[in-house]
Amino acid sequence: LAFVKSYLRVDYNDDDTYLTDLISLSKRYIYEQTGVQYSENDEIYKQAVLLSVSHFYGNRSPISEKTVNVVPFSLEAMVRHIGLRGSLNEQ
Repeated sequence: LAFVKSYLRVDYNDDDTYLTDLISLSKRYIYEQTGVQYSENDEIYKQAVLLSVSHFYGNRSPISEKTVNVVPFSLEAMVRHIGLRGSLNEQ
C-alpha cells in the first residue's frame, strides 16, 4: 500500500481501504487476463499493477466530461507481455 500511495502521490489515509481494494482488483484482473499469478519479484507485473491502480483510482467513472476513460495502452501492452511470457517461475 505504501508503494502505491507513493506512486500516486497520496499522502493521506482516507482512501487506504479503497486503494487496497484496487490493488487486489488489479492483481486479479491481470491474473484473469494472463493466467499468471502475482509475484513480488516480477517487476513488470508490479508496474502493471501500479498502472492499473492508477488508472482505476484516477478514473472512478467510465466517462468524464472530456473523454471516454479507456485502459491505457501501456497497461494493455504489459498485460499482453505477461500473458505471452508466463510466470517467472516457468522460465
